[in-house]
Amino acid sequence: LMLAVIHGHLPCVQTLLDHGALTDLQDYDDFTALMRAAEDNYIDIVVELLAGGANTNIQNSSGKSAINLAKERNYQEKALKKYRTSIRVSIL
Repeated sequence: LMLAVIHGHLPCVQTLLDHGALTDLQDYDDFTALMRAAEDNYIDIVVELLAGGANTNIQNSSGKSAINLAKERNYQEKALKKYRTSIRVSIL
């Protein structure tokens, strides 16, 4: 899953999630797939990961969450919040 996210390959991410890939595993930097997607501004992948149950509260070894990483890169923090909210509403 992490490699598909890093390379921005949405169809592969969707397939892996459909087959039960774990969303919250952390790599050598304690980044999750969600953090990598947020860091690279892959919003469509962020949406898929959130729909797949990715935890937005996990922090890396520097104490940063996916939203923190997106904000540091000057990506729209609101975009992450918007999509997270829309996923919650669609699940209900």
